[in-house]
Amino acid sequence: MVGPSLASIVGRKAASLPGYPYSAALRGSGIIWDAPSLDKWLAGAEQDVPGTLMPVSIEDTRTRADIIAYLQSSSAVLDKNVALTASHGNAVSSVP
Repeated sequence: MVGPSLASIVGRKAASLPGYPYSAALRGSGIIWDAPSLDKWLAGAEQDVPGTLMPVSIEDTRTRADIIAYLQSSSAVLDKNVALTASHGNAVSSVP
């Protein structure tokens, strides 16, 4: 695995998925991912959370906005599909 799954990242606490070796810095950051926190992270993860093991730095604000919009839309679609599956009595064993 290159990194943790980004599925349903919006609204999730940073470093909260099991099975990925997050840095102590990110685990202790207290970040809940939303548009402003994602923008700050994408602009300079090492400045946002010193000691992180995920170096990210995207200078272009439009590129960051596009990434955030994608993450928001994919999270919303995935959350809706999980809710629909659960409402039909099917067990949801995992989220990609």
